[in-house]
Amino acid sequence: MLVMILVWLVPFFSTMRLNAEKYQLLLAEKIANDVNFLAYDSNRLRRYLHNIKIGENGFVYIIDRFGRLIFYSPNFLTVREQSLGASAPVRGVGWQVVVGVPFSEALGEQYAVLTFAFLMFLVSLLLVILLLLVVKKLVRGDHRKPFRLLLHKIRTPLSSVKWNLYSLLAGDWGTMPDQQRKFLERSYDANQQLIKLTDQLADSVALEANCDNFIFAKDDVVGLVKEVVGEFKTEAKKANVKIIFEEPQKAPPPIPMDRKKIKLALGNVLDNAIRYNLSGGQVTIKIFKEKGMIAIEFSDTGIGIAANQRPKLFSKFFRTAAATRIQSSGFGLGLYIAQLIIKGHYGKILVESQEHKGSTFFVFLPL
Repeated sequence: MLVMILVWLVPFFSTMRLNAEKYQLLLAEKIANDVNFLAYDSNRLRRYLHNIKIGENGFVYIIDRFGRLIFYSPNFLTVREQSLGASAPVRGVGWQVVVGVPFSEALGEQYAVLTFAFLMFLVSLLLVILLLLVVKKLVRGDHRKPFRLLLHKIRTPLSSVKWNLYSLLAGDWGTMPDQQRKFLERSYDANQQLIKLTDQLADSVALEANCDNFIFAKDDVVGLVKEVVGEFKTEAKKANVKIIFEEPQKAPPPIPMDRKKIKLALGNVLDNAIRYNLSGGQVTIKIFKEKGMIAIEFSDTGIGIAANQRPKLFSKFFRTAAATRIQSSGFGLGLYIAQLIIKGHYGKILVESQEHKGSTFFVFLPL
């Protein structure tokens, strides 16, 4: 979480600073050109310099080739942000024009959109901090129900932030430079991660408390797997991973399951196989019968799992060291939730893996 925040904030502030400095440099060059044109008419130059206005707290001063101060604006000596000044030479006379504009004024209205996005991101961050502060007190015993309600309350403003950012990116508030769009996209992705964390926490708490009842009905597992594969095609394309579903020649019989929850479990397994795969890799899915059960196999060509970390793989909040290096934004809840759902169906989930050579997950569901 901290890494995700820093990834967004560090380039955000550094780019804002660079744009403020660029703005001042352009302003200094413009004034230097004007001074060069008026340098030999002292009366016009004096009037021009005294009429310069650079925001409410900006300043201008000119030094000659010996470093002597030959002009300064009235508020120069009181400005505290002199370090923001940018200089430009006046050709022909050896003068230097130095212009300083406070950080906030240098950004001006051109960054109003980014300021709005940053405030919405802070709102999202504060909501998650609130969630984490109360999580230890609310996840035990009878406190699970109010914790679920709290998660629901937190998700609502997160969704509002999401759609506001989406509206900005869609151009509903006008066009924006590519650099601003890039930061808005980062804040949108960060907000999506917060929504995903909230949803996964809510799912895990409900399943742990057995208060999210399973609704069993016989359903077609092949059709369900096709549906899950279809929903992850976009994610796989972004990751440059190919999904291959080897449909069985003879369709297995319908099996009793809660379709919505099994879809979530299979989606978490497939998401894991895509997320920790290699660019150009693939995920192969098979369905077959084994000892009175239907087996769904997910075989990937990804980073694999170290032998000493496999026993903890389905633990809550656990992530392998290799997974953390590749994807810093994961929460370690996907496979934990998948296991809870599959156990609730009286099935089991197993994994075979070799580090650097990929993993194979087996989901077994009773006929």
